Amino acid sequence: MNSGAWLTAMLDVPAGVVETEARFWCQITDWRLSPWREQTFATFEPGEGDPHLRIQRTSDRLGVHLDWHTADPRAAAARAEELGATLVADRGFLVLSSPGGLPFCCVSPRERIAPPATRWGSRLDTVCLDVDPADRDRELQFWSALTGWPLLPDLIPGQYAYLDSPRELPFRLLVQTRQAASGAVSAHLDLATVDRQAEVARHLQLGAQVDSSGDWWTVLRDPAGLAYCVVDQRP
Repeated sequence: MNSGAWLTAMLDVPAGVVETEARFWCQITDWRLSPWREQTFATFEPGEGDPHLRIQRTSDRLGVHLDWHTADPRAAAARAEELGATLVADRGFLVLSSPGGLPFCCVSPRERIAPPATRWGSRLDTVCLDVDPADRDRELQFWSALTGWPLLPDLIPGQYAYLDSPRELPFRLLVQTRQAASGAVSAHLDLATVDRQAEVARHLQLGAQVDSSGDWWTVLRDPAGLAYCVVDQRP
């Protein structure tokens, strides 16, 4: 399934805060926002390379979902259903839910070149799936089978596992196991940086708030309350 594929992320943001959210992520990424399509969708457009982040105006949902771009979206959706996904809607693009409940879409491919790091030395490069312990193995196997990407050895046994995505893709896919059950699978974005302290300070100046910190990561919340991480990793 990975031939010609491209993985992108969509920020799902309630209408009342979507404009503020769009401005925040434009400043974080140093990208500009495209015109809104149907007053619902917009794309963060990098100065170099192709987009891999978009934003959607919603009635009340706040979160992140994935878009899986393939040459044959209907075949990809059918394969996803065989692997345990649920078809939610057909809107010209196909909306599905993973076995653990993460929303994602199967759509046609459009992009091919990943953008470079920002001038601050950071890069939006990972989508992290947050899963309950009971869903971990099923979700890992689902995404590995759908994408065709092998699983890499756990960074921390039973807690963090990357899929071995092609290097030319802008996003890597990481599965993180929660400490305790808390519901359906969700997703958040990770930014890699060469200077986490400076990058976090920049985000705070732009309106983010620190949620928690670890040995090599800081969890922040953006102005809409959406959690994301800044991690010690060369972009």
